[in-house]
Amino acid sequence: MKRTLRYIGTAGILLGLVFLSIGGAYANIAAQPILVAQAPYVSAPTDQPNLFTPDELDVILGPIALYPDPLIAQILPASTFPDQLAQAADLIEQPGGAGLIDSQDWDSSVKAVAYYPAVVNMLADKPEWTASLGQAFVDQPNDVMASIQRLRAKARLLGYLSSNRQQRVSVDSSGYITIVPNQAQYIYVPQYNPEVVYVQRSSSSNFISFGVGFLVGSWLNRDMDWNHHQVFYHGWSGGSSRVSSSWVNRAKPHVVVNNSHYVSPSLVRAPIKVDRNVKTKDTTEFRSNVTKNVGTFKVPASRTPSKPRSNNSNNNRRPEDTRGGGH
Repeated sequence: MKRTLRYIGTAGILLGLVFLSIGGAYANIAAQPILVAQAPYVSAPTDQPNLFTPDELDVILGPIALYPDPLIAQILPASTFPDQLAQAADLIEQPGGAGLIDSQDWDSSVKAVAYYPAVVNMLADKPEWTASLGQAFVDQPNDVMASIQRLRAKARLLGYLSSNRQQRVSVDSSGYITIVPNQAQYIYVPQYNPEVVYVQRSSSSNFISFGVGFLVGSWLNRDMDWNHHQVFYHGWSGGSSRVSSSWVNRAKPHVVVNNSHYVSPSLVRAPIKVDRNVKTKDTTEFRSNVTKNVGTFKVPASRTPSKPRSNNSNNNRRPEDTRGGGH
């Protein structure tokens, strides 16, 4: 049964206020200096109605802040197209659905995340959260960027965020924390609990895990320009001064760069497209619950439980992972 995202009146989210006893850990984080010298962001004017506070943005951005930059660069604009994301989640469940992604009349960011089942399913299964993320990206892009960096700094300070076989974590010359794929052909989606990695000091390396590896394809044609607080199109040109690492150069030999759906001279100077109609989605009650959950990093749940989905479609996985393999 296909999912449709409905916002009829106020979303009925049945989630109460959750109090977590964390033994003063959060207070200790706030008191300690973050050892990353980040350049200042220009925040949205505080007198505008319906803007999220920094603490509220941290709740909303928490589930994706530790994702690789190339994925975040697609997720942020894609979140402004929640109806298309629902269609994408339905399509990839159909036999051969992944082979039809490029031919769909969706924004390229939606097509990109559709190649990663865990990502598109999360966005489709939590429509109020996704719409709120999209609204924040439309109205407060600088604040969204600042939130991601703030959360990464917390996770790094607490011992959760570091380089490994799946990802490279580094601090650039301006102090921004970047996360990029560590393998030329594959990208991994981290799995973690925001209520832990931004709050409690790490006692184990198991709090952030990685599922199967998925192909890096031409659809990952964007990256994060932290210095200018932008998502930008890199077009697989490599060597761009706006690409903060060599991941594009490492991956390019394994990517079909003549795919005109994602690589075209017309996209070089084109602005990143967003759907401002996402602002018409009624997320009032969800926002209220976000406010209640400030400090816990717990994202309010959707009212309607999502149907079971597989996040490990074989269409785009590492060959060894299709045998039920590891990380």
